[in-house]
Amino acid sequence: MSDMINCTIKLFADDTKLSNGIHSDLDRLDLQDNINKMCEWTQTWLMKLNPSKCKYLEVGTTQGNHQYQLQQDGTTSLIQKVSSEKDLGVYMDHSLQFSVHAKQASTKAYRMIGLVFRTFCYMSPEIFLTLYKTLIRPHLEYATPVTSPILQKDKITIENVQKKSHKKNTRIKRSYI
Repeated sequence: MSDMINCTIKLFADDTKLSNGIHSDLDRLDLQDNINKMCEWTQTWLMKLNPSKCKYLEVGTTQGNHQYQLQQDGTTSLIQKVSSEKDLGVYMDHSLQFSVHAKQASTKAYRMIGLVFRTFCYMSPEIFLTLYKTLIRPHLEYATPVTSPILQKDKITIENVQKKSHKKNTRIKRSYI
């Protein structure tokens, strides 16, 4: 497929990503032509694209009004435009900020904190630390080399998870046998 398409193509498992720099309407038409070539390739190899899973994200400050289309089996489907997208577990938005990722990571970590404190009524600080390192912290640290919080609000979002878990741990009943 990569010899037919003249833009950047990324393949990972069952995901395919096309990317192209858009500077003019000619570039938009070129990207649509590449999408059409990809659809032809999938039909040749008896594969189908799921139009509901096809999305496009415009990165940058200038956003266009162009609609891209999938044409397969004689039907045309519009590709949905999104403002942020999850890729390999990392959320990013059109300005390449990771605020959505920080919010999603903190939400998952809060859920795990709730699960830990609903499951364990009595725990020592050592047990809590082990549970925190095993179940909660991985959600906060996932993909940090890429998503390292730059904005103060993202740092606060992540730090609030740690503060809440520490505060809940100090209020739990202690039982030592």
